[in-house]
Amino acid sequence: MKVKKTRIFTIVILLIAAIITVNLFIIHSTAATAEEVYQRNLKIYNNQKTDFDTLEYYKQPQNGIESDAKEIIDLAKSITIGISNHYDKAKAIHDWVANNFYYDWDMYYNNNHEHISALDTLYKKHTVCEGYINLTVGLLRAIDIPAKYISGYTALNNNENHAWCEAFIDGKWIIIDTTWDSNNSYEKGVYSDKISCSDTYFDISLKDFSATHEYRDYSFVGLSTFRNCDNLTNISIPYGFNAIEDFAFRECTNLTSVNIPDSVIKIGWGAFYNCKNLKNISIPGSVRSIRDFAFSGCENLTNMIILNNITSIGECTFQGCINLTTISLPSSVNSIEKYAFSGCENLTNIIMPENIASIGDRAFWFCINLTEIALPGSVRHIGESVFDQCENLTIYGESGSVAESYAKENNIKFITEIPARLLSEENYIVSDYETPLADVNFYNIGDPLGDVLYSDITAYINGHAIPTSIVDGVTLVVVEDLARYGFNVDWDNNTKALKIDLNKNKRINPLSIKKDINYKPGTFKCKYVYTDIKTYISDEIIESYAINGVTLIDFESLAKYGKFTWNGITRELKLTID
Repeated sequence: MKVKKTRIFTIVILLIAAIITVNLFIIHSTAATAEEVYQRNLKIYNNQKTDFDTLEYYKQPQNGIESDAKEIIDLAKSITIGISNHYDKAKAIHDWVANNFYYDWDMYYNNNHEHISALDTLYKKHTVCEGYINLTVGLLRAIDIPAKYISGYTALNNNENHAWCEAFIDGKWIIIDTTWDSNNSYEKGVYSDKISCSDTYFDISLKDFSATHEYRDYSFVGLSTFRNCDNLTNISIPYGFNAIEDFAFRECTNLTSVNIPDSVIKIGWGAFYNCKNLKNISIPGSVRSIRDFAFSGCENLTNMIILNNITSIGECTFQGCINLTTISLPSSVNSIEKYAFSGCENLTNIIMPENIASIGDRAFWFCINLTEIALPGSVRHIGESVFDQCENLTIYGESGSVAESYAKENNIKFITEIPARLLSEENYIVSDYETPLADVNFYNIGDPLGDVLYSDITAYINGHAIPTSIVDGVTLVVVEDLARYGFNVDWDNNTKALKIDLNKNKRINPLSIKKDINYKPGTFKCKYVYTDIKTYISDEIIESYAINGVTLIDFESLAKYGKFTWNGITRELKLTID
């Protein structure tokens, strides 16, 4: 009997070894070589700028890097007291962070951490790489050393997301990874510092660093980077950045001026939302896209220059810019979306482009001082209530045009002779930036974009509960789950598309829903990431989110199939399909 057990044990061990060997072969045969990683890292590293604007940019406080907080400033000074040069100051900060904080393995394994700021790390003591690096960068910036938060991957562990920092010292960017030099750990509530911390990853050579780390090429102002940074007053975005992402400067209430270089192609959703003291800004000709709400609530914005290449003024882009008095739109603009200039009380004059085709609902609602506007014959659509509350308005345009019909229908004075002062002078700078926006990749697949939160909302489809998550206040459901609730969910590998269609004859097999009492609603669940997968409902493309290997959509995007009801007391959202 013992012999049989021994043989079985031996066979099992040999099978396990064979599986491991095969898997290792597969991994190593498909992974990049060390030299390939180094060459990629070298290209990104060598493209880093060292000009004045870049160095000043990386001294600024950011959302989560509170280098202007008194606690951070006082701590940085105490760590570096008596040290005269920047290199030794950076080394002292590296050593202090590595020795005084503990890697939180519980947080790592559970993947349940919220955005971890420098101040959060300082008070909590146990963290993951985000906290280590936010604090390291914050301390460096607090003593006027330019420092970067770098996102990348580990070259080990199947390319997991990781972060480290770089500091600009003695004319070059040096690499610092306080996380990997800290051998302290926190697991199951127990602190351990039995292994001494090292300085292996302080000013390590790029060649050696590339054996374990791989850069992600970021060249944009990231999601919410400076959000709510009250002490930020002016900033020059470094040349080479190609996008200002969603909410990048949201509610920076003391920001007065921003210099945007002509390498920027995109300005994201709500990028400067509620920057109440922003006064002047010029949009260079390289910019192809300005997302909705980009400058909404910029109350003190008085001057806006938009150079050629913008094709649309998005929804609510300048909503509530009450001190904006005049604006001249370039000839490239062909549409103005709904509420674009609504509430611009002091707007008196706007030069409309010659090729404008569409003006959305309430685009100029409550522009009470707008007295005249010229609408060319190219206009084919004017939405509802576009000029409501513009009581003294005169529209100039062509006889027989859509503009004339609109004016008559809405009792607005109309004149066919257009004054020269309302005609475009065509003096805009046309950029030679020829890359189509659709061909520009701002992210790599898998790059984190934002937070997913735990939800206390129970969603139902014809009485059957379906799990939910929350992103930016939107209730999401997993596309793949819909296959159990009467929908066909098909995957097209050639186009990388998920297609959703209602199938009333399909058998319902709902998921069992259990509320997890271990997590509070509204707290961090995970990150959603960039994906190239497209999602369609009945052949209409919709916004979707990639989370932990699955795709989620706004539950209410299914409204075309039935009726939604909401009960705020029970926190229930119900879709009833006829």
